[in-house]
Parts: sequence; C-alpha cells; structure tokens
Amino acid sequence: MKTTFRFFLISSIMVLPLLVQPALATYYEYDPDDPGEHAPIREGEKSSIF
Repeated sequence: MKTTFRFFLISSIMVLPLLVQPALATYYEYDPDDPGEHAPIREGEKSSIF
C-alpha cells in the first residue's frame, strides 16, 4: 500500500510538467514564428551571449 502510493505520487510529479507546458504556451499565445519572439541580430550589433 505504501509503495503504491509513493509510486503514484512520484509518477504524477514527473508527468505534471509535461502537461503544464503546452497549457502555458496556449495561455500566453506563444508563437515561435512571430518575428517579435526572436529578433534577428542586425548588421553591426553584437550578441549579448559571450
């Protein structure tokens, strides 16, 4: 009984992020093709990643 409960508890904690991410993407209307999401680096600019 105790191990069964632990199994379901651990498995639900592991699966929860997989279910939440698509819901958050839908809620915030994330569009990877939107040019505002990933602006290209213009000529003469430097990237902020070193």
